[in-house]
Amino acid sequence: AAAEPTPTYTEASSMVSPPPEIGDDPDALAERLAGIDVNADAGAEIRVAAADRFFVPLRLACESKQPRIVEVALHCIQKLIAYGYVGSKTVLVGSARKGMMDVVMETICACKDMEDEPVQLQIVKAVLTAVTAAAPGSAVHDTTLLLAVKTCFYIYLVSKSLTIQSTANATLTQMLNVVFARLESAPESAPAVTQRDAFLVFRSLCKLSMKALPDPLPTDDSIELRSKLLSLQLLYSIIQNAGERFRAGDKFVWAIRQYLCLSLLKNGVSPIASILQLSLDIFVTLIRHFKARTARRRTHPQHAAGESPARPHLRGQPSLTYRPPHLRITSSRRSASSSRTSSCASSSRPTRRPCRSSSPCTRSARSCASLS
Repeated sequence: AAAEPTPTYTEASSMVSPPPEIGDDPDALAERLAGIDVNADAGAEIRVAAADRFFVPLRLACESKQPRIVEVALHCIQKLIAYGYVGSKTVLVGSARKGMMDVVMETICACKDMEDEPVQLQIVKAVLTAVTAAAPGSAVHDTTLLLAVKTCFYIYLVSKSLTIQSTANATLTQMLNVVFARLESAPESAPAVTQRDAFLVFRSLCKLSMKALPDPLPTDDSIELRSKLLSLQLLYSIIQNAGERFRAGDKFVWAIRQYLCLSLLKNGVSPIASILQLSLDIFVTLIRHFKARTARRRTHPQHAAGESPARPHLRGQPSLTYRPPHLRITSSRRSASSSRTSSCASSSRPTRRPCRSSSPCTRSARSCASLS
């Protein structure tokens, strides 16, 4: 007898009956998927075009909170982003229109609270793919970009896996490199979007670095300390690799004065060596990149053709950054009497007359006269 032929995938799949509520009409399934409520927590309904109906079951899978299902769904979403299927389309969420990429990123980042390591790894991969996507119209901007950065930051802090922590750290560095590289390479006619992206990320990191540590001081593996160290590391990377548009842009110079210098003031007196070291590294890099521009302007007031004028970006700021730590450290080590003695010895106005201060002075009139 002839051997019975092996059924193909099509034949095998045809033996599976569809759910009774859908029936045999494939259009009914498409219509149901297109209008299904996938944002029940927020009370909003998302409606997508027929061509984008693939995203609805993936979003539902992510909301299931089942680790294996979520992992597969995130992997599929990452591939869709990588191959350019998620672009500048808009969808209707409730009564408002939102970008398709924004909705996709919200779906990915909503899974960050899951402690499953494969899920965390897929979140980091999907976020990196979205932020670094080169397809036209698929770039992540504004608050969605901040959401991506904060999600990787969060996973770095809460994950117990050293592999996940290292991957999240590297992902953050790579994303920031892309954001600030776009700032430098954007055409002159349309730099506003890239400037806003870079500004929002820079300001957010400065604010994170300024958060006060609890008292007593936390341990090395505490979330508070690791958050401050990571934000300072990322700021140092930005300042060290900054291009001409960042160094010369009025918006970024203002952000450095208002946020980064304030962060250095707070972290420059930290008793934790790693925080102090990073603060000093950032300070030295600021002096190298910004103070040198001021010196060049004073030396060469006339610039060659095509050379951007150097401006005194940090005029007065280095002294403000350095003096408070110096004064705090010295004042904390002096007694009241030695403070009076030092103030007498450090007087910048020479005099031959004896000191007539009302407070007791340990120096003689001859000692004070010798200052001249």
